[in-house]
Amino acid sequence: MKRFMLCTAAIVMATCCLADEANVDVTIEGSVLMKGKAFKQVLEGKTVANQPSWKPLEQKCPLGPSKAAQLATAKLKKSAPHLKLSSVSVEKVPAMKDKWYYMVNFFQDPDSMEGDYANVIVCLDESIPKLQKEE
Repeated sequence: MKRFMLCTAAIVMATCCLADEANVDVTIEGSVLMKGKAFKQVLEGKTVANQPSWKPLEQKCPLGPSKAAQLATAKLKKSAPHLKLSSVSVEKVPAMKDKWYYMVNFFQDPDSMEGDYANVIVCLDESIPKLQKEE
């Protein structure tokens, strides 16, 4: 009976955690500064909840870093061709289990990190949140 109660409690806790994850209030922002104009990307918890999950120690990432860099570069190609790729990192979404995204960083001058820049969010499903003018 004790084992049954422990298993039931574990199942209830796991279910609650999974249900709450879809409602996690998390916002991730990317930022872009081009010619004195600021833009941002917003990735919210509801969108992240629909993204592919990834367990780094158990499986290959659904999106490789080179593909993430390629997608971000294509996004900036028309509006900011003068920016140069600086780094690509995979980041865990705070408070969400197995949810990740890429942050792809560009600078006008990567050596000094001065001038225009872009920190572009790339989701594991290959989508990129749209750029919005910063207010």
